[in-house]
Amino acid sequence: MSFKTTNLLLATLVLVGAYFLLIERETTPTYELEQEQAQEVDQQEAPLFTAAQLPTESVVSISIMRGDDEKLVLSKEGQDWFQTQPVRFALQTWSARQLVDDAAGLRRTQRFMSASSEGSDQPTLAQAGLAPSRAVVILRIEGESVADQTIHLGKKVVGGRAYAMINDDPYVYVVNDTLHQQVLDSKIVDWRKKSIGVPSESQANGVLLKRGGRSIGMDKIDGEWLFALPLSGRVDKQSVAGLLSAARGVAINRFVTDRSADLSIYGLHTPTVVLEIYQPIVGDSDPDGSGSGDKVEEEGDGNQTQVLMIGAPVDLQAESYFASWGPPGGPGRVGEVVFTISREDVGKFKKTTNDLRDARITPIESSDVHALTIEKPSSNTVKLLRSPSGWSFAQPGPSFEADSTEASLLVEAVTGAKARSYEPHLVDLGEPIATITATAIGRLEPDVLRVYTQGQTDTYPVVRNDEAIHYLVPVDALERVFEPIASLRQRTVLDLSRDEITRVTIKRADGLEHVFARGVNNPGSAPAGPTIQPTTTQPAPRTQPAPTTPPLASMTQPAAESASTQRAAAVATQPMPETTRVESPKRSDQVAQGPWRLFGHERFESMAFEKLLDQLTPLRVQRWLTEASQADTPNESRAVTVYIETVDGRHYQVVVDPETRNALLADQPESKRFEVSQALVELLLRGYRDQTVLPINMGDIQSVQVIYHDQSVTISRDSSGRYVGGEGPVVDQSVAGNLFDALSGLQVARFLEPVHLQQPPLKVVVKMQGGTTHRLAVSEPEKAGGSAAATNGDQWFTLDGGVIAAFKAVVVGQPAGLGVSRE
Repeated sequence: MSFKTTNLLLATLVLVGAYFLLIERETTPTYELEQEQAQEVDQQEAPLFTAAQLPTESVVSISIMRGDDEKLVLSKEGQDWFQTQPVRFALQTWSARQLVDDAAGLRRTQRFMSASSEGSDQPTLAQAGLAPSRAVVILRIEGESVADQTIHLGKKVVGGRAYAMINDDPYVYVVNDTLHQQVLDSKIVDWRKKSIGVPSESQANGVLLKRGGRSIGMDKIDGEWLFALPLSGRVDKQSVAGLLSAARGVAINRFVTDRSADLSIYGLHTPTVVLEIYQPIVGDSDPDGSGSGDKVEEEGDGNQTQVLMIGAPVDLQAESYFASWGPPGGPGRVGEVVFTISREDVGKFKKTTNDLRDARITPIESSDVHALTIEKPSSNTVKLLRSPSGWSFAQPGPSFEADSTEASLLVEAVTGAKARSYEPHLVDLGEPIATITATAIGRLEPDVLRVYTQGQTDTYPVVRNDEAIHYLVPVDALERVFEPIASLRQRTVLDLSRDEITRVTIKRADGLEHVFARGVNNPGSAPAGPTIQPTTTQPAPRTQPAPTTPPLASMTQPAAESASTQRAAAVATQPMPETTRVESPKRSDQVAQGPWRLFGHERFESMAFEKLLDQLTPLRVQRWLTEASQADTPNESRAVTVYIETVDGRHYQVVVDPETRNALLADQPESKRFEVSQALVELLLRGYRDQTVLPINMGDIQSVQVIYHDQSVTISRDSSGRYVGGEGPVVDQSVAGNLFDALSGLQVARFLEPVHLQQPPLKVVVKMQGGTTHRLAVSEPEKAGGSAAATNGDQWFTLDGGVIAAFKAVVVGQPAGLGVSRE
């Protein structure tokens, strides 16, 4: 073949190919080309709805049709969701919101036109479960600018996918199956709340409890709860709150049925318990004011009602009961939805009238009382008035001032008194033994309480105003009412502050005394020096010597002389302290500053002294002594005297009998005697010197030698912390540990005057890591386990029997002898 022939054939082939492409392309159906293009686009995942098409916050209802005869409607009311068809019941809000979110979150992975018949590459609508649809979901959107959305749910397929169609769109979409799972696989009861929307006490204005054939009605009037006729009296506000809280806490175990034709099956035609709650109508969006949004029955008096009915037990064991909740009529009425609750929840409604009655004899709060009058036969009338500065007697009153604290306690006793039980006020109780009138802020009329005794021993019958019952109140609850008027006398006998006091001396009848002092600073002048100078005063007659008041500078060093020698020298040189009447003490701008110090001792029990100052500033009477006991002055043979000096030179002297706690101000012989607190007595009798015998730490001990008669044991600790005793048997670790513990925390039981210990049988030698040595000598206790005298060379004291036993256990009483045991 020639070259020209070859070229001609190639040209012909190109022309034929071009013709085929052009002609055949023009004859390809348009539908197939569109399908090919659509298939290419729909392989990419995309949202089924835009945010503008389905704004989730604007969805106000969801209608769900499943099958031919089931239609559910969920409606949004305020921020809450409710099932409104075929019955009304509150929903878990997050469940409804999840439905909306799942619908808005649908994403398509494929779109296609369904086949018209079987055998095609694409499924028919019937094969996709869309003819008819498995379910239809209609989302109604608030406002006219956005159309409602209808979603047809088809069959679920593998891979978490399912078929769906939207609105009038002819295409079938392959989407994620989250909405299908919610709508097709869940039941409406799965979305309901498992509790009931009961209002709080503040939102309710009436409650009716029916149980066991009895009805207890309670109405709120002017903020107070009262029993409705035929009952009478006050209802305890907290009891009402507890009753409503019990209803609010009822847990629904399971839903049984909706719209039952026969409630007798569940015992709800004659319920065992009925709780009706009345509320004022407050608005359409939240009709019950409780935030639950439950529709309630509106009554002619402007109230709305909700009812909890409890019927029969579910089974013979009575572990749970049938119940229902809702208004008495209209949508969601009680009886439409039947559920079960536990026996424990049913038991919370077993309340009697007395369980709900206000046990207080008056509803007035103590803080609201501004006048209190107590009238008793053959006794002075007590009338107290409250002012911004406290309580006082109304004039004409007694010759003394009222104590505001005691008056407050009396008022609190009256307003806080509660009945133990109640009785109808049907009998004549005779004349009252006390009539209490309380006038309070915000009340037009006072509360009048009449107290009786007839036929009672441990309780007082009390009648409030014209109530038809009387309260049986324990006698001790009203004991302050029957105390004499003198019990209200001003109880502050020394009105001093800590900053005013510069010196306190405690002197006991056995001669032991403690002198505490600190520096003085006058803000109007230069600071005082470190020494407290004695005050020149006129001595007054005394039955016992004045306190010693040493210079403050001498208090920084331990005393070189014995305490008795120091006291004798101080008494000989120190003037008697001046005393001043207490009724109107002269205040000073001077302030005592600096740390407190105990004369003769470098350290002392500062916390105990702080507690003493608490008792003295101010000094208050525990109780005033009666006229019959005025002669019981403090016994001089056992009295403790407290001398107090202030920065401006005032002196006070308090004498206390620690046995009877009777006390007086020594410079006021005409004043009444009084009783002080037990706490003050204990602080006056205690020792204030530092109780630590050996100021050492256990970790710093090198060795301890215990000598008891002719036996001696030396114990130390090795690097591993074990106790060792040199050669021989192994040291009992428990016994040795008790010894070291006792030494590191060794405390004085009681200080003694210097004594001579003749041949003390027990000696303890403690060597410290730094080379210091401490020595103790201990006498034999007078009785087994008792305390014994001891000395560390500088001071004499007693040690508790337990400490002495810990020492002796090292050398006696051990199985192996000498405080050791064999392993």
